Amino acid sequence: MYIKILRPAKLVQRCRWVPRMLTIDDGAWLAEQVQRGVDAERLTEILKALGFIVCEWVWEDQDEVIKADKFVQGMCPPGSF
Repeated sequence: MYIKILRPAKLVQRCRWVPRMLTIDDGAWLAEQVQRGVDAERLTEILKALGFIVCEWVWEDQDEVIKADKFVQGMCPPGSF
């Protein structure tokens, strides 16, 4: 027996790398930004501004299917919680 757990889809941001050459002006601006130190979120924003990363929002399905090998009435199948 298979049990499908339905959950609403969630909106997630998917990013991809865009290969391109860095200009001298872009390199100077990047050096200025990271000189103070940056976290991962800020670095992502910098790379987006330079055009190295392109992101889009997509709906991600969260449904899950579990297999109930043995099921005793009144008890949860193994691995269901």
